[in-house]
Amino acid sequence: MASEESIERLNISKKFLEPLGLLTIWFSVLESEIDHAIYNLIDIDSYTGSAITGQFTSFRVKLEMLLTLVGLWIQESPQRKHLLAVLDSVEKINGKRNDLVHGRWVGRKPFGAIKISKMARRKLTFPWKRVTVEGVMETAWHAEMLSYVIPSALSDCPKRKPNMRAWLEILAERDPGHREQVHHARKVRRSRHPPSRE
Repeated sequence: MASEESIERLNISKKFLEPLGLLTIWFSVLESEIDHAIYNLIDIDSYTGSAITGQFTSFRVKLEMLLTLVGLWIQESPQRKHLLAVLDSVEKINGKRNDLVHGRWVGRKPFGAIKISKMARRKLTFPWKRVTVEGVMETAWHAEMLSYVIPSALSDCPKRKPNMRAWLEILAERDPGHREQVHHARKVRRSRHPPSRE
Protein backbone atom coordinates (compact mmCIF):
# COMPACT_ATOMS: atom_id res chain seq x y z
CA MET A 1 0.00 0.00 0.00
CA ALA A 2 1.31 3.43 -0.91
CA SER A 3 2.26 5.75 1.91
CA GLU A 4 -0.05 8.71 2.62
CA GLU A 5 2.99 10.85 1.88
CA SER A 6 3.37 9.39 -1.63
CA ILE A 7 1.37 9.62 -4.85
CA GLU A 8 -0.58 6.39 -5.23
CA ARG A 9 1.11 3.68 -7.35
CA LEU A 10 4.22 5.79 -8.03
CA ASN A 11 5.93 5.91 -4.64
CA ILE A 12 6.75 9.58 -5.34
CA SER A 13 6.47 12.11 -2.55
CA LYS A 14 3.44 14.41 -2.68
CA LYS A 15 5.91 17.24 -2.09
CA PHE A 16 6.46 17.20 -5.87
CA LEU A 17 2.86 18.24 -6.57
CA GLU A 18 3.20 21.88 -5.50
CA PRO A 19 6.38 22.71 -7.46
CA LEU A 20 5.10 20.89 -10.56
CA GLY A 21 1.82 22.83 -10.30
CA LEU A 22 3.72 26.10 -9.91
CA LEU A 23 5.91 25.24 -12.88
CA THR A 24 2.81 24.63 -15.02
CA ILE A 25 1.17 27.88 -13.92
CA TRP A 26 4.24 30.11 -14.24
CA PHE A 27 5.12 28.65 -17.62
CA SER A 28 1.59 29.49 -18.77
CA VAL A 29 2.19 33.10 -17.64
CA LEU A 30 5.56 33.07 -19.43
CA GLU A 31 3.93 31.87 -22.64
CA SER A 32 1.37 34.67 -22.34
CA GLU A 33 4.22 37.21 -22.12
CA ILE A 34 5.75 35.74 -25.29
CA ASP A 35 2.36 36.18 -26.99
CA HIS A 36 2.13 39.82 -25.88
CA ALA A 37 5.68 40.52 -27.02
CA ILE A 38 4.65 39.33 -30.50
CA TYR A 39 1.53 41.55 -30.42
CA ASN A 40 3.69 44.49 -29.36
CA LEU A 41 6.18 44.09 -32.20
CA ILE A 42 3.57 43.73 -34.94
CA ASP A 43 1.44 46.44 -33.32
CA ILE A 44 -1.89 44.64 -32.98
CA ASP A 45 -4.33 44.24 -30.12
CA SER A 46 -4.25 41.09 -28.01
CA TYR A 47 -7.69 39.97 -29.23
CA THR A 48 -6.56 39.96 -32.87
CA GLY A 49 -3.10 38.70 -31.93
CA SER A 50 -4.48 35.68 -30.12
CA ALA A 51 -6.12 34.60 -33.38
CA ILE A 52 -2.59 34.47 -34.84
CA THR A 53 -0.57 32.95 -31.99
CA GLY A 54 -3.39 30.50 -31.33
CA GLN A 55 -2.51 28.85 -34.65
CA PHE A 56 1.04 28.07 -33.56
CA THR A 57 1.56 24.39 -32.83
CA SER A 58 4.05 24.76 -29.98
CA PHE A 59 5.74 27.16 -27.61
CA ARG A 60 8.96 26.78 -29.59
CA VAL A 61 7.23 28.04 -32.76
CA LYS A 62 6.05 31.14 -30.87
CA LEU A 63 9.57 31.75 -29.60
CA GLU A 64 11.02 31.41 -33.11
CA MET A 65 8.44 33.91 -34.39
CA LEU A 66 9.38 36.38 -31.65
CA LEU A 67 13.09 36.03 -32.44
CA THR A 68 12.35 36.69 -36.12
CA LEU A 69 10.39 39.84 -35.23
CA VAL A 70 13.19 41.04 -32.96
CA GLY A 71 15.55 40.73 -35.93
CA LEU A 72 13.17 42.81 -38.07
CA TRP A 73 12.05 45.51 -35.65
CA ILE A 74 14.70 45.99 -32.95
CA GLN A 75 17.78 48.09 -33.62
CA GLU A 76 21.25 46.80 -32.80
CA SER A 77 21.94 47.98 -29.25
CA PRO A 78 23.00 46.75 -25.79
CA GLN A 79 19.30 46.47 -24.95
CA ARG A 80 18.76 44.17 -27.93
CA LYS A 81 21.61 41.93 -26.75
CA HIS A 82 20.02 41.79 -23.32
CA LEU A 83 16.63 40.86 -24.81
CA LEU A 84 18.21 38.08 -26.89
CA ALA A 85 19.97 36.75 -23.78
CA VAL A 86 16.61 36.71 -21.97
CA LEU A 87 15.00 34.80 -24.85
CA ASP A 88 17.91 32.34 -24.83
CA SER A 89 17.11 31.69 -21.15
CA VAL A 90 13.46 31.18 -22.11
CA GLU A 91 14.49 28.54 -24.64
CA LYS A 92 16.56 26.73 -22.01
CA ILE A 93 13.80 26.84 -19.40
CA ASN A 94 11.40 25.44 -22.00
CA GLY A 95 13.74 22.46 -22.41
CA LYS A 96 13.77 21.90 -18.65
CA ARG A 97 10.00 22.20 -18.48
CA ASN A 98 9.62 19.59 -21.24
CA ASP A 99 11.96 17.25 -19.37
CA LEU A 100 9.84 17.55 -16.23
CA VAL A 101 6.31 17.31 -17.61
CA HIS A 102 6.76 14.68 -20.35
CA GLY A 103 7.77 11.06 -19.95
CA ARG A 104 7.46 8.72 -16.99
CA TRP A 105 7.98 9.34 -13.28
CA VAL A 106 9.03 6.59 -10.89
CA GLY A 107 9.81 6.75 -7.19
CA ARG A 108 13.36 6.03 -6.09
CA LYS A 109 14.58 6.57 -2.57
CA PRO A 110 16.68 8.36 -1.38
CA PHE A 111 16.83 10.44 -4.57
CA GLY A 112 13.20 11.57 -4.45
CA ALA A 113 12.22 10.57 -7.97
CA ILE A 114 13.62 9.53 -11.31
CA LYS A 115 12.30 10.95 -14.57
CA ILE A 116 12.48 8.57 -17.54
CA SER A 117 12.04 9.58 -21.18
CA LYS A 118 11.69 7.36 -24.23
CA MET A 119 13.75 8.12 -27.31
CA ALA A 120 13.53 6.17 -30.54
CA ARG A 121 16.10 7.74 -32.83
CA ARG A 122 17.42 4.71 -34.71
CA LYS A 123 17.63 2.91 -31.37
CA LEU A 124 15.16 2.80 -28.49
CA THR A 125 16.76 4.29 -25.38
CA PHE A 126 15.52 5.33 -21.96
CA PRO A 127 17.52 8.34 -20.73
CA TRP A 128 16.83 9.20 -17.11
CA LYS A 129 17.69 11.82 -14.54
CA ARG A 130 17.33 12.24 -10.82
CA VAL A 131 14.81 14.90 -9.85
CA THR A 132 14.47 16.71 -6.54
CA VAL A 133 11.67 18.85 -5.17
CA GLU A 134 14.12 21.75 -4.88
CA GLY A 135 15.18 21.37 -8.53
CA VAL A 136 11.59 21.50 -9.78
CA MET A 137 10.84 24.52 -7.58
CA GLU A 138 13.92 26.33 -8.89
CA THR A 139 12.74 25.77 -12.47
CA ALA A 140 9.27 27.09 -11.54
CA TRP A 141 10.69 30.27 -9.98
CA HIS A 142 12.98 30.76 -12.98
CA ALA A 143 9.93 30.68 -15.27
CA GLU A 144 8.23 33.25 -13.01
CA MET A 145 11.26 35.56 -13.09
CA LEU A 146 11.44 35.44 -16.90
CA SER A 147 7.74 36.29 -17.15
CA TYR A 148 8.53 39.58 -15.36
CA VAL A 149 11.74 40.32 -17.29
CA ILE A 150 10.44 39.94 -20.87
CA PRO A 151 8.10 43.00 -20.93
CA SER A 152 10.70 45.35 -19.43
CA ALA A 153 13.51 44.01 -21.64
CA LEU A 154 11.37 44.56 -24.74
CA SER A 155 10.20 48.04 -23.73
CA ASP A 156 13.82 49.15 -23.24
CA CYS A 157 14.75 48.28 -26.84
CA PRO A 158 14.95 50.98 -29.52
CA LYS A 159 12.60 50.03 -32.33
CA ARG A 160 12.95 50.71 -36.03
CA LYS A 161 10.55 50.80 -38.92
CA PRO A 162 11.76 48.68 -41.81
CA ASN A 163 12.28 50.73 -44.97
CA MET A 164 10.47 48.86 -47.74
CA ARG A 165 12.67 50.30 -50.47
CA ALA A 166 15.81 49.21 -48.59
CA TRP A 167 14.40 45.72 -48.07
CA LEU A 168 13.64 45.42 -51.78
CA GLU A 169 17.19 46.47 -52.65
CA ILE A 170 18.65 43.92 -50.25
CA LEU A 171 16.39 41.22 -51.69
CA ALA A 172 17.46 42.02 -55.24
CA GLU A 173 21.15 41.98 -54.31
CA ARG A 174 20.95 38.66 -52.47
CA ASP A 175 19.02 36.83 -55.16
CA PRO A 176 19.11 38.08 -58.77
CA GLY A 177 16.10 35.87 -59.45
CA HIS A 178 14.01 38.28 -57.39
CA ARG A 179 14.88 41.33 -59.47
CA GLU A 180 11.83 40.98 -61.69
CA GLN A 181 9.61 40.67 -58.61
CA VAL A 182 11.28 43.72 -57.07
CA HIS A 183 10.73 45.69 -60.30
CA HIS A 184 7.06 44.70 -60.27
CA ALA A 185 6.72 45.68 -56.59
CA ARG A 186 8.14 49.12 -57.38
CA LYS A 187 5.66 49.62 -60.23
CA VAL A 188 2.77 48.65 -57.95
CA ARG A 189 4.03 50.97 -55.25
CA ARG A 190 4.33 53.90 -57.69
CA SER A 191 0.82 53.28 -59.01
CA ARG A 192 -0.58 53.39 -55.48
CA HIS A 193 1.45 56.45 -54.51
CA PRO A 194 1.91 58.65 -57.62
CA PRO A 195 4.40 61.51 -57.27
CA SER A 196 2.96 64.89 -56.34
CA ARG A 197 2.69 67.45 -59.16
CA GLU A 198 3.04 70.41 -56.84
